[in-house]
Amino acid sequence: MNHKKIAFEIKILTCILLVRLCRGLASRLYINESYEYKLRRELLTNMDVMVRPVESPSDIVSVDFSMTIRSLSDLDDKRQVLITSVWIAQKWQNPFLQWDKDKFGGLDRIHVSPEEIWVPDIILYNNADNKVFQAGHTNLFKTWVELQNDGSCSWESPANLESECNVQIDLFPFDQQNCSLFFGSATYGSEHLIFVKPQNNKGKQTKILKKLILS
Repeated sequence: MNHKKIAFEIKILTCILLVRLCRGLASRLYINESYEYKLRRELLTNMDVMVRPVESPSDIVSVDFSMTIRSLSDLDDKRQVLITSVWIAQKWQNPFLQWDKDKFGGLDRIHVSPEEIWVPDIILYNNADNKVFQAGHTNLFKTWVELQNDGSCSWESPANLESECNVQIDLFPFDQQNCSLFFGSATYGSEHLIFVKPQNNKGKQTKILKKLILS
């Protein structure tokens, strides 16, 4: 009799546990149910990072490029190298990365890896850092890219740069050094990619030259 009672109690306990488990599974939110997950699947599933974000082969990608100098770390006169800490900002449009935010719960922006989409291959031309194959692009800029639902892409990243600088010390300690940071695309010509000045969006360039005068 006692054995039957124990078996009956065990069955009741098992049923209670199963009910609680089923309730827990029913209330659990799975990642593939989130709007961001669904949006990423829609945007990135068939994405080819080598395809320029243009509708026609004759179209040119315009990139807003700006650099803010955070600090001057060193000017090595023996190596003829300037070491700077900078903040690089790049913005462009990608018509293949647009979406209707109302279909995704009002989600109007997400972040993606620069390895997942096309990004400008901007590098420092007068790079003096032997440890970096290309001073720029995904070799140096590692932060996420922000996408907005209108196709706007914003990529901001800190970087430590080592650039060539022809140091003249003839007038030391009253010398003044003129160093430049020369940026441009690693592979694209002006028929495929240009820089647009962020201030007024009027000036167009194929390369960016940032001059520094050091006293």
